[in-house]
Amino acid sequence: MAPVSLLHIALVTATAGSFTVEDGYAINLFLPRVPISVTADGRWLAYCTQNRVEFAGGGGNSAYSSTGVMIEIERGTIWVTDVENGTHENLTRGWGSSWAPRWSPDGRALAFYSDKSGEPHLYVWDRLTGEYEEFASATARTFFGFEVPKWTPDGRAVVYKALSEEPPKTEPTPTNAPEADPPFVTVWDSRPRERDPEAEPTPSAPPTRGWGDTDIVLANRDTGEVARVMTGLSIRGYDISPDGARLAVMVRLGSERPGTQQQVMALYVCPLASAGWEGRPLRDDIRQDYGISFTWSPDSRSLAYTTSGQLAEGDVYVVDVATSDRRNLTEDVPDDFGQAYEQPLWTPDGTALVCAAGGNVWRIPVDGLPPRNVTESCDSVFHNLARPTESPMLYLADGGTSVIVGGREPDGTGGIYRVDLDSGSAEAAFVDTARVLSLGRFEGDVGAATGDIFFFAQSAREPSDVWRLPPGATTTTRVTDTNPHLRDIDTGEIESIEWTTEPGVSARGILVTPTAASREAPAPMIAVVYAGGMPSRAIGRFGVGQAVQTEHPALFTSRGYAVLYPDMPMDGPDRAEQISEAADAFLDAAIATGKVDAERIGVYGHSFGGYTVNVLITRTTRFRAAIAGASRGNLVSGFLESSNTGYYETGQVGMAGTLWEHRERYIENSPVFRLDRVETPLLLIHGDEDFIPVTQAREMYFGLARLGKDVALAEYREADHWPGFWSNEKHTDFWARFFRWFDEYLEPEASRRE
Repeated sequence: MAPVSLLHIALVTATAGSFTVEDGYAINLFLPRVPISVTADGRWLAYCTQNRVEFAGGGGNSAYSSTGVMIEIERGTIWVTDVENGTHENLTRGWGSSWAPRWSPDGRALAFYSDKSGEPHLYVWDRLTGEYEEFASATARTFFGFEVPKWTPDGRAVVYKALSEEPPKTEPTPTNAPEADPPFVTVWDSRPRERDPEAEPTPSAPPTRGWGDTDIVLANRDTGEVARVMTGLSIRGYDISPDGARLAVMVRLGSERPGTQQQVMALYVCPLASAGWEGRPLRDDIRQDYGISFTWSPDSRSLAYTTSGQLAEGDVYVVDVATSDRRNLTEDVPDDFGQAYEQPLWTPDGTALVCAAGGNVWRIPVDGLPPRNVTESCDSVFHNLARPTESPMLYLADGGTSVIVGGREPDGTGGIYRVDLDSGSAEAAFVDTARVLSLGRFEGDVGAATGDIFFFAQSAREPSDVWRLPPGATTTTRVTDTNPHLRDIDTGEIESIEWTTEPGVSARGILVTPTAASREAPAPMIAVVYAGGMPSRAIGRFGVGQAVQTEHPALFTSRGYAVLYPDMPMDGPDRAEQISEAADAFLDAAIATGKVDAERIGVYGHSFGGYTVNVLITRTTRFRAAIAGASRGNLVSGFLESSNTGYYETGQVGMAGTLWEHRERYIENSPVFRLDRVETPLLLIHGDEDFIPVTQAREMYFGLARLGKDVALAEYREADHWPGFWSNEKHTDFWARFFRWFDEYLEPEASRRE
């Protein structure tokens, strides 16, 4: 296939009246997993937005941009809104990438990160003077958006993660050969070897995917100096004690054992005033996903945490900082309290923890009394507790007896509730029938002194914005309006459809059709598949939960395509059989609406969705065309190429054991062994530096080509796993190629012809 010229791309994406790729780039989104920040008086809101208009993308398999910013938050910009008068100020226009704003305790200063000077540094903006202070002696190094700078209680210093100046301590090197090898050879050696501690370290590749070692540093605003508190560890979460004397740090140790993806953390507590502190952890056996689900007690004597992950029991623990003694507070409770992001929150008097688990609010005494399901008799489902962002303590309303919690009614309507911790009664403070409300750790905040609740709200056609609920009020006000230009865009007709698979499993999907689609004029359809995914849960979210800057459903509907996002629940190791059964059911359900042409259906999937596509075309002929992005086709070679321990056995692939334990199962679930049955034209798209080896796509391509099947492979150079992380030039080419393939085989009436 010949390269696509930029002129052709412009013609494809600029069709009159269509939603173009460039329209997606212009959507302003709040940065993912970056919390908003509100001053204690509720007057000033700080937040980050991002669009892709000038997005440069990453290079190769790096999770970072050329300046050291995580790709998912590149080009972020910081805004401050005066909630009282509704004015908005962009603090970092033209700066590059800026993110993670945090107000000082007195609400005067705002700390954040920016790569304005060429690499990420900590900045502090003074709200009264408008001046900026840069701390340039340490390079900020974060991997997730929630790794925000944290103020000391007196507001005189800021703690954050910085690029380590030490050799790695906790990350393995690619080789443990006794001597450094010449640059023309790469050595892989699994044998354990002792290293000479006096020898020069063996050169190694940079840590991949951002899991490398970092330092914890303290920026002193009085002196302008930056001190390194802890160095050279795989640091995850960190938090300052309420008395400002100590720092709690979670350090990632690695996977618990081969064949699993359970992460294990060590919990350290060190003096905040220390420099280069080295000590023993309080605990080194904590199972957590991200290492951020812990909080200090109000008296700074204890730490509470929950466990989460594949092998975790999902309990709530308290550790005594002085003695390291640990108590399991929920050992006799069957509910799972483990959450990837949320923390156990303390009551202000320190006598209990409050958690949302299993759709209920739980009060968990720390003195050994049994935990109590406060909302056991309520019909509503509760999920996120309100608290001032990054505070270890709940916000209590109604004189200190009620918590504010996000939830939903049995009919799915979302709301914000007051739950009395004593009586268990729940009162809806606000219910929104038109929008999905979010009050989680990264999507909500509380004016600690006023009780103003700030939260996110969105709908399938309306992107997220921040809204405010004053104390005692039953109506809300919109605080931000980030995308007024989207109100007139035709996003098609959105509906939920249901079906039952052959084994009797009920599932749903989201069908988005062009406005003109009908029984008289059914549209061609593209099914976007991902085995194990449950996209129907996002039907109330903007763009029905898709990555709207890069994959908005309107990209399909404006070109005459219907698009289906089907649930594909998986249970057990017979993945390929379940995928095939799910497809027959969801295709029948979509066709039954009368809006879909049964003879013009395509299928697309990315990553494990790409594997899903490869499975489908080897087991059904119902698709007229297919595209598989970043896909796997051979579980045998994939297992042998992967160092991702547990992924094939107990992770997403789910073969329930190794290749040698289940040889036939690996073969039966590998599409390459059934390529002779393929009749569907297939386009494979793969980045040459994807962590899924491009050889997986090549096996599919060369196998089908040898069989004389219609197949094409597009390899993008210096391209990572997901096209959304690619440069706009590559990403625009991806979509031009994508629609040209489906246009050829599905022939939508609205397609642009050359």
